[in-house]
Amino acid sequence: MHMLICAIVYARDKEEALERGETIFESLVERGIFDYFDSPKERWGDVPAVVNIEHPDAKKLINDAMDKMWRNFKENITVVRKLLDAYTDEEIFEERAKVEKISSQEGFDPIRIARYYFLCVGRYEGPDVFLYDNDGEGIRTHEHLKNVLNKWDDESYKDLSIWVVPADVHF
Repeated sequence: MHMLICAIVYARDKEEALERGETIFESLVERGIFDYFDSPKERWGDVPAVVNIEHPDAKKLINDAMDKMWRNFKENITVVRKLLDAYTDEEIFEERAKVEKISSQEGFDPIRIARYYFLCVGRYEGPDVFLYDNDGEGIRTHEHLKNVLNKWDDESYKDLSIWVVPADVHF
């Protein structure tokens, strides 16, 4: 599957920002988080290759990414809450129960994939994380995003601009 992710990077100019973003995406691929990355243009249309944080497109990319993460989180945490209410620790651990205790779709056995939902809720990178910071860490909270956009109040970044670098990734 394909998804659009973004890296928020600190750089002097557009070219340096693009290089930094590509380094982050290459690292995610090398670590096996994603299969590959590509320019977002072909699959996602009018998505810029890199955009300064002051541009409305940057804010839209960030807001869209945070919204997607929130929706995924809400869907997954809802299932997790149902699983925790319906099954014992042992049933979840053993991935089996005597009876199906929560409704499911045909062919879908919730107890057998309970840990998958726990994983999705707790991911720091990968298919449930749509934003990454200058160090390649997944941005999962508004607090983390605020720190990134404030350059962590680190003097070493003061002469650098903030850029958003999107990429099409496959997992």
